[in-house]
Amino acid sequence: MSASLTEGNPVPGYMLCTAILAITLAVSGYAKLRDPRSVEEGILNLGLLPIAPIKFTQIVLPAGELLLALGLLAAPAYLAEGTPEILRIGTFGATAMLTWLLMAFYVFVIARALKTGRTEGCNCFGRDSVPVTRYTLYRNIALLTAATGSLYASYTGGTSLIHELLRASAGDYVWLASALILAVLLWAFARSEAAGTTRSEEDAPMAAQFSINANGEEEYVRLPIPHSSLYLSTDQKRFTTLRDMARAQARVLLFLSPTCSGCTRVAKNLPAWQEKLPMLGIHPVYASMEKLKQAVTLDRLPAEVSHETVLIDPQHAAHHNFGGSVPLAVVLGSDGLLAGGPVTGSEEVNDLMDQLLETFAPEEIEPAAEPAVHEANENTD
Repeated sequence: MSASLTEGNPVPGYMLCTAILAITLAVSGYAKLRDPRSVEEGILNLGLLPIAPIKFTQIVLPAGELLLALGLLAAPAYLAEGTPEILRIGTFGATAMLTWLLMAFYVFVIARALKTGRTEGCNCFGRDSVPVTRYTLYRNIALLTAATGSLYASYTGGTSLIHELLRASAGDYVWLASALILAVLLWAFARSEAAGTTRSEEDAPMAAQFSINANGEEEYVRLPIPHSSLYLSTDQKRFTTLRDMARAQARVLLFLSPTCSGCTRVAKNLPAWQEKLPMLGIHPVYASMEKLKQAVTLDRLPAEVSHETVLIDPQHAAHHNFGGSVPLAVVLGSDGLLAGGPVTGSEEVNDLMDQLLETFAPEEIEPAAEPAVHEANENTD
Protein backbone atom coordinates (compact mmCIF):
# COMPACT_ATOMS: atom_id res chain seq x y z
CA MET A 1 0.00 0.00 0.00
CA SER A 2 1.10 3.54 -0.67
CA ALA A 3 -0.39 6.87 0.16
CA SER A 4 -0.36 10.23 -1.56
CA LEU A 5 1.71 12.84 0.17
CA THR A 6 -0.83 15.54 -0.63
CA GLU A 7 -4.56 15.92 -0.71
CA GLY A 8 -5.03 19.48 -2.07
CA ASN A 9 -5.04 20.71 -5.64
CA PRO A 10 -1.84 21.86 -7.35
CA VAL A 11 -1.13 25.60 -7.30
CA PRO A 12 0.05 26.82 -10.75
CA GLY A 13 2.17 29.61 -9.25
CA TYR A 14 4.20 27.19 -7.16
CA MET A 15 4.49 24.81 -10.11
CA LEU A 16 5.91 27.66 -12.19
CA CYS A 17 8.46 28.46 -9.47
CA THR A 18 9.58 24.83 -9.44
CA ALA A 19 9.78 24.71 -13.24
CA ILE A 20 11.92 27.88 -13.41
CA LEU A 21 14.35 26.52 -10.84
CA ALA A 22 14.57 23.06 -12.42
CA ILE A 23 15.33 24.50 -15.87
CA THR A 24 17.86 27.01 -14.52
CA LEU A 25 19.73 24.41 -12.48
CA ALA A 26 19.73 21.89 -15.32
CA VAL A 27 21.15 24.39 -17.82
CA SER A 28 23.70 25.73 -15.34
CA GLY A 29 24.83 22.31 -14.17
CA TYR A 30 25.17 20.92 -17.69
CA ALA A 31 27.21 23.93 -18.85
CA LYS A 32 29.59 23.59 -15.89
CA LEU A 33 29.88 19.84 -16.41
CA ARG A 34 30.84 20.33 -20.06
CA ASP A 35 33.44 22.98 -19.23
CA PRO A 36 35.02 22.48 -15.78
CA ARG A 37 37.52 25.25 -16.57
CA SER A 38 34.66 27.75 -16.46
CA VAL A 39 34.08 26.81 -12.80
CA GLU A 40 37.75 27.43 -12.05
CA GLU A 41 37.67 30.84 -13.74
CA GLY A 42 34.43 31.77 -11.96
CA ILE A 43 35.91 30.90 -8.56
CA LEU A 44 38.98 33.03 -9.24
CA ASN A 45 36.98 35.91 -10.71
CA LEU A 46 34.72 36.07 -7.65
CA GLY A 47 37.51 35.52 -5.11
CA LEU A 48 35.96 32.34 -3.70
CA LEU A 49 39.09 30.20 -3.57
CA PRO A 50 39.32 30.22 0.28
CA ILE A 51 35.88 28.59 0.58
CA ALA A 52 35.62 26.75 -2.76
CA PRO A 53 38.61 24.50 -3.57
CA ILE A 54 38.83 24.33 -7.35
CA LYS A 55 39.05 20.57 -7.93
CA PHE A 56 36.35 19.80 -5.36
CA THR A 57 33.98 22.49 -6.65
CA GLN A 58 34.47 21.49 -10.29
CA ILE A 59 32.97 18.10 -9.44
CA VAL A 60 30.47 18.88 -6.68
CA LEU A 61 28.84 22.08 -8.01
CA PRO A 62 27.63 20.86 -11.43
CA ALA A 63 26.67 17.45 -10.02
CA GLY A 64 24.77 19.12 -7.19
CA GLU A 65 22.90 21.47 -9.53
CA LEU A 66 21.88 18.59 -11.79
CA LEU A 67 20.72 16.48 -8.83
CA LEU A 68 18.66 19.37 -7.48
CA ALA A 69 17.10 19.87 -10.91
CA LEU A 70 16.20 16.19 -11.01
CA GLY A 71 14.73 16.35 -7.50
CA LEU A 72 12.59 19.38 -8.35
CA LEU A 73 11.34 17.57 -11.44
CA ALA A 74 10.69 14.11 -10.06
CA ALA A 75 11.22 13.70 -6.29
CA PRO A 76 8.91 10.85 -5.17
CA ALA A 77 5.42 11.98 -4.26
CA TYR A 78 4.27 8.70 -2.77
CA LEU A 79 5.64 6.88 0.26
CA ALA A 80 4.67 3.68 2.00
CA GLU A 81 1.96 3.81 4.64
CA GLY A 82 3.36 4.43 8.09
CA THR A 83 6.30 6.59 6.94
CA PRO A 84 7.08 9.21 9.63
CA GLU A 85 5.57 12.59 8.75
CA ILE A 86 8.95 14.37 8.86
CA LEU A 87 10.24 12.06 6.11
CA ARG A 88 7.03 12.44 4.11
CA ILE A 89 7.51 16.21 4.10
CA GLY A 90 11.23 15.80 3.45
CA THR A 91 10.82 13.87 0.18
CA PHE A 92 10.40 17.05 -1.83
CA GLY A 93 11.05 19.49 0.99
CA ALA A 94 14.74 18.54 1.34
CA THR A 95 15.31 19.30 -2.33
CA ALA A 96 13.45 22.59 -2.03
CA MET A 97 15.42 23.56 1.08
CA LEU A 98 18.79 22.78 -0.50
CA THR A 99 17.77 24.73 -3.60
CA TRP A 100 16.80 27.73 -1.45
CA LEU A 101 20.14 27.63 0.37
CA LEU A 102 22.03 27.48 -2.95
CA MET A 103 20.08 30.41 -4.40
CA ALA A 104 20.66 32.43 -1.21
CA PHE A 105 24.38 31.71 -1.48
CA TYR A 106 24.39 32.84 -5.12
CA VAL A 107 22.71 36.12 -4.13
CA PHE A 108 25.37 36.67 -1.46
CA VAL A 109 28.22 35.90 -3.88
CA ILE A 110 26.99 38.32 -6.56
CA ALA A 111 26.24 41.08 -4.02
CA ARG A 112 29.75 40.66 -2.64
CA ALA A 113 31.22 40.75 -6.16
CA LEU A 114 29.48 44.05 -6.90
CA LYS A 115 30.58 45.55 -3.59
CA THR A 116 34.24 44.52 -4.02
CA GLY A 117 34.45 45.24 -7.76
CA ARG A 118 34.98 41.63 -8.81
CA THR A 119 32.82 41.98 -11.92
CA GLU A 120 34.91 40.10 -14.49
CA GLY A 121 32.27 37.37 -14.87
CA CYS A 122 30.72 34.63 -12.76
CA ASN A 123 30.54 31.97 -15.50
CA CYS A 124 27.17 31.09 -13.98
CA PHE A 125 26.10 29.30 -17.15
CA GLY A 126 29.48 28.13 -18.38
CA ARG A 127 32.34 30.11 -19.83
CA ASP A 128 31.35 33.55 -21.06
CA SER A 129 32.67 37.10 -21.00
CA VAL A 130 29.54 38.69 -19.58
CA PRO A 131 30.49 40.88 -16.61
CA VAL A 132 28.67 40.79 -13.28
CA THR A 133 26.21 43.69 -13.07
CA ARG A 134 23.29 44.70 -10.88
CA TYR A 135 21.08 42.78 -13.31
CA THR A 136 22.94 39.60 -12.37
CA LEU A 137 21.96 40.34 -8.78
CA TYR A 138 18.33 41.01 -9.79
CA ARG A 139 18.24 37.66 -11.60
CA ASN A 140 19.56 35.82 -8.57
CA ILE A 141 17.09 37.56 -6.28
CA ALA A 142 14.28 36.46 -8.63
CA LEU A 143 15.57 32.88 -8.46
CA LEU A 144 15.72 33.09 -4.67
CA THR A 145 12.11 34.28 -4.68
CA ALA A 146 11.14 31.30 -6.85
CA ALA A 147 13.01 29.00 -4.45
CA THR A 148 11.04 30.51 -1.58
CA GLY A 149 7.82 29.68 -3.43
CA SER A 150 8.88 26.07 -3.96
CA LEU A 151 10.00 25.73 -0.36
CA TYR A 152 6.68 27.07 0.91
CA ALA A 153 4.84 24.71 -1.44
CA SER A 154 6.77 21.74 -0.05
CA TYR A 155 5.38 22.47 3.43
CA THR A 156 1.81 23.06 2.26
CA GLY A 157 1.24 19.95 0.21
CA GLY A 158 3.26 20.68 -2.93
CA THR A 159 5.40 18.06 -4.64
CA SER A 160 7.82 17.83 -7.55
CA LEU A 161 6.85 19.24 -10.95
CA ILE A 162 6.05 16.00 -12.74
CA HIS A 163 3.75 14.77 -9.96
CA GLU A 164 2.02 18.16 -9.79
CA LEU A 165 1.44 18.11 -13.56
CA LEU A 166 -0.14 14.66 -13.29
CA ARG A 167 -2.66 16.10 -10.82
CA ALA A 168 -3.22 19.41 -12.62
CA SER A 169 -6.55 20.43 -14.12
CA ALA A 170 -7.19 21.78 -17.61
CA GLY A 171 -7.34 25.29 -16.17
CA ASP A 172 -3.92 24.83 -14.57
CA TYR A 173 -2.45 23.84 -17.94
CA VAL A 174 -3.90 26.95 -19.58
CA TRP A 175 -2.39 29.12 -16.84
CA LEU A 176 1.03 27.47 -17.17
CA ALA A 177 0.96 27.63 -20.97
CA SER A 178 0.22 31.36 -20.81
CA ALA A 179 3.14 31.89 -18.43
CA LEU A 180 5.40 29.87 -20.75
CA ILE A 181 4.37 31.94 -23.78
CA LEU A 182 5.06 35.15 -21.85
CA ALA A 183 8.49 33.86 -20.79
CA VAL A 184 9.41 32.96 -24.39
CA LEU A 185 8.26 36.37 -25.64
CA LEU A 186 10.33 38.18 -23.00
CA TRP A 187 13.36 36.03 -23.80
CA ALA A 188 13.00 36.64 -27.55
CA PHE A 189 12.56 40.38 -26.97
CA ALA A 190 15.68 40.54 -24.79
CA ARG A 191 17.70 38.60 -27.37
CA SER A 192 16.57 40.81 -30.24
CA GLU A 193 17.32 43.99 -28.28
CA ALA A 194 20.79 42.70 -27.38
CA ALA A 195 21.48 41.73 -31.00
CA GLY A 196 20.44 45.17 -32.22
CA THR A 197 22.41 47.12 -29.65
CA THR A 198 25.58 48.81 -30.83
CA ARG A 199 28.32 50.37 -28.81
CA SER A 200 28.02 54.05 -28.10
CA GLU A 201 30.85 56.29 -29.24
CA GLU A 202 31.94 56.65 -25.65
CA ASP A 203 32.20 52.90 -25.12
CA ALA A 204 33.54 51.93 -28.55
CA PRO A 205 37.28 51.24 -28.89
CA MET A 206 39.18 54.25 -30.23
CA ALA A 207 40.13 53.13 -33.73
CA ALA A 208 43.48 53.96 -35.27
CA GLN A 209 43.19 57.15 -37.35
CA PHE A 210 44.26 57.38 -41.00
CA SER A 211 44.37 60.14 -43.62
CA ILE A 212 45.07 60.29 -47.35
CA ASN A 213 48.30 62.02 -48.37
CA ALA A 214 49.06 63.95 -51.55
CA ASN A 215 49.93 60.72 -53.37
CA GLY A 216 46.56 59.20 -52.53
CA GLU A 217 48.13 56.84 -50.02
CA GLU A 218 46.75 56.09 -46.59
CA GLU A 219 48.83 57.41 -43.69
CA TYR A 220 48.57 56.68 -39.97
CA VAL A 221 47.58 59.77 -37.97
CA ARG A 222 49.68 60.07 -34.82
CA LEU A 223 47.50 61.34 -32.01
CA PRO A 224 48.80 62.58 -28.62
CA ILE A 225 49.31 59.95 -25.94
CA PRO A 226 46.47 60.24 -23.38
CA HIS A 227 47.09 61.35 -19.80
CA SER A 228 46.73 58.19 -17.68
CA SER A 229 48.62 56.52 -14.86
CA LEU A 230 49.78 52.95 -14.37
CA TYR A 231 51.94 51.24 -11.79
CA LEU A 232 54.45 48.42 -11.84
CA SER A 233 53.25 45.05 -10.56
CA THR A 234 56.47 44.75 -8.56
CA ASP A 235 56.04 48.16 -6.88
CA GLN A 236 52.41 49.12 -6.30
CA LYS A 237 53.41 52.48 -4.79
CA ARG A 238 55.29 53.58 -7.88
CA PHE A 239 52.92 55.24 -10.34
CA THR A 240 53.94 56.50 -13.75
CA THR A 241 52.07 58.10 -16.64
CA LEU A 242 51.83 56.83 -20.18
CA ARG A 243 53.69 59.89 -21.44
CA ASP A 244 56.50 59.59 -18.90
CA MET A 245 56.97 55.92 -19.76
CA ALA A 246 57.20 56.64 -23.47
CA ARG A 247 59.57 59.56 -22.95
CA ALA A 248 62.22 57.15 -21.67
CA GLN A 249 61.57 54.46 -24.30
CA ALA A 250 58.98 53.65 -26.95
CA ARG A 251 56.46 51.18 -25.51
CA VAL A 252 53.94 48.60 -26.61
CA LEU A 253 51.06 48.11 -24.18
CA LEU A 254 49.09 44.88 -24.42
CA PHE A 255 45.85 45.08 -22.40
CA LEU A 256 44.89 41.54 -21.39
CA SER A 257 42.38 39.67 -19.25
CA PRO A 258 42.97 36.29 -17.56
CA THR A 259 39.60 34.95 -18.77
CA CYS A 260 39.88 35.96 -22.43
CA SER A 261 40.86 33.20 -24.90
CA GLY A 262 42.19 35.73 -27.43
CA CYS A 263 44.39 37.21 -24.69
CA THR A 264 45.88 33.78 -24.08
CA ARG A 265 46.89 33.49 -27.74
CA VAL A 266 48.54 36.91 -27.59
CA ALA A 267 50.28 36.24 -24.27
CA LYS A 268 51.91 33.08 -25.65
CA ASN A 269 53.95 35.25 -28.01
CA LEU A 270 55.14 37.71 -25.36
CA PRO A 271 58.50 36.03 -24.56
CA ALA A 272 59.46 35.94 -28.26
CA TRP A 273 58.42 39.55 -28.84
CA GLN A 274 60.32 40.80 -25.79
CA GLU A 275 63.42 38.92 -26.90
CA LYS A 276 63.33 40.08 -30.54
CA LEU A 277 62.36 43.70 -29.85
CA PRO A 278 64.61 44.80 -26.96
CA MET A 279 64.55 48.38 -28.28
CA LEU A 280 60.86 48.56 -27.34
CA GLY A 281 59.36 48.17 -23.91
CA ILE A 282 56.68 45.49 -24.36
CA HIS A 283 54.30 45.37 -21.41
CA PRO A 284 51.31 43.15 -20.63
CA VAL A 285 48.75 45.22 -18.72
CA TYR A 286 46.15 43.88 -16.27
CA ALA A 287 43.39 45.74 -14.44
CA SER A 288 44.56 44.67 -10.95
CA MET A 289 47.03 42.51 -9.07
CA GLU A 290 44.18 40.03 -8.60
CA LYS A 291 43.83 39.70 -12.38
CA LEU A 292 47.57 39.19 -12.73
CA LYS A 293 47.48 36.44 -10.10
CA GLN A 294 44.58 34.81 -11.95
CA ALA A 295 46.55 34.87 -15.20
CA VAL A 296 49.47 33.16 -13.47
CA THR A 297 47.25 30.60 -11.72
CA LEU A 298 45.41 29.76 -14.95
CA ASP A 299 48.68 29.58 -16.94
CA ARG A 300 47.50 32.49 -19.10
CA LEU A 301 50.82 34.36 -18.74
CA PRO A 302 54.02 32.52 -19.74
CA ALA A 303 56.48 31.99 -16.91
CA GLU A 304 59.22 33.51 -19.08
CA VAL A 305 57.56 36.92 -18.87
CA SER A 306 59.21 38.91 -16.08
CA HIS A 307 56.76 40.51 -13.68
CA GLU A 308 58.96 43.61 -13.82
CA THR A 309 57.50 44.24 -17.28
CA VAL A 310 53.88 43.77 -16.17
CA LEU A 311 51.86 46.92 -15.58
CA ILE A 312 48.69 47.39 -13.52
CA ASP A 313 45.90 49.65 -14.76
CA PRO A 314 43.61 50.35 -11.76
CA GLN A 315 39.92 50.48 -12.68
CA HIS A 316 40.84 50.23 -16.41
CA ALA A 317 41.65 53.96 -16.36
CA ALA A 318 44.25 53.84 -19.15
CA HIS A 319 42.47 51.06 -21.02
CA HIS A 320 39.28 53.10 -21.39
CA ASN A 321 41.18 55.75 -23.35
CA PHE A 322 41.51 53.22 -26.13
CA GLY A 323 38.22 51.33 -25.62
CA GLY A 324 37.22 48.45 -23.38
CA SER A 325 37.97 45.43 -25.58
CA VAL A 326 40.65 42.82 -24.96
CA PRO A 327 43.15 41.93 -26.21
CA LEU A 328 44.12 45.46 -27.19
CA ALA A 329 47.52 46.78 -28.28
CA VAL A 330 48.78 50.32 -28.65
CA VAL A 331 52.26 51.68 -29.43
CA LEU A 332 53.50 54.74 -27.54
CA GLY A 333 56.16 56.79 -29.32
CA SER A 334 58.99 58.46 -27.42
CA ASP A 335 57.95 61.83 -28.92
CA GLY A 336 54.65 61.87 -27.00
CA LEU A 337 52.50 60.61 -29.87
CA LEU A 338 50.89 57.25 -30.61
CA ALA A 339 53.02 55.23 -33.01
CA GLY A 340 50.59 52.40 -33.75
CA GLY A 341 47.11 51.22 -32.92
CA PRO A 342 45.06 50.89 -30.93
CA VAL A 343 44.02 47.55 -32.40
CA THR A 344 41.78 44.91 -30.82
CA GLY A 345 41.51 41.18 -31.37
CA SER A 346 44.25 38.54 -31.28
CA GLU A 347 44.82 38.50 -35.05
CA GLU A 348 45.02 42.29 -35.25
CA VAL A 349 47.44 42.45 -32.30
CA ASN A 350 49.64 39.78 -33.85
CA ASP A 351 49.60 41.67 -37.20
CA LEU A 352 50.68 44.88 -35.44
CA MET A 353 53.54 43.05 -33.72
CA ASP A 354 54.61 41.53 -37.07
CA GLN A 355 54.78 45.07 -38.49
CA LEU A 356 57.00 46.13 -35.59
CA LEU A 357 59.24 43.14 -36.15
CA GLU A 358 59.50 43.99 -39.84
CA THR A 359 60.43 47.59 -38.98
CA PHE A 360 62.82 47.08 -36.08
CA ALA A 361 64.09 43.50 -36.51
CA PRO A 362 63.50 42.33 -40.10
CA GLU A 363 65.91 39.44 -39.61
CA GLU A 364 63.63 38.10 -36.87
CA ILE A 365 60.35 38.40 -38.76
CA GLU A 366 58.12 35.36 -38.68
CA PRO A 367 54.37 34.83 -38.32
CA ALA A 368 53.17 35.07 -34.75
CA ALA A 369 52.58 31.63 -33.28
CA GLU A 370 48.99 30.43 -33.22
CA PRO A 371 47.76 27.52 -31.10
CA ALA A 372 47.67 24.17 -32.81
CA VAL A 373 44.35 23.06 -34.29
CA HIS A 374 44.01 20.16 -31.88
CA GLU A 375 44.52 22.52 -28.92
CA ALA A 376 41.77 24.82 -30.13
CA ASN A 377 39.43 21.88 -30.58
CA GLU A 378 40.16 20.65 -27.06
CA ASN A 379 39.03 24.02 -25.68
CA THR A 380 35.97 24.41 -27.92
CA ASP A 381 33.66 23.16 -25.19
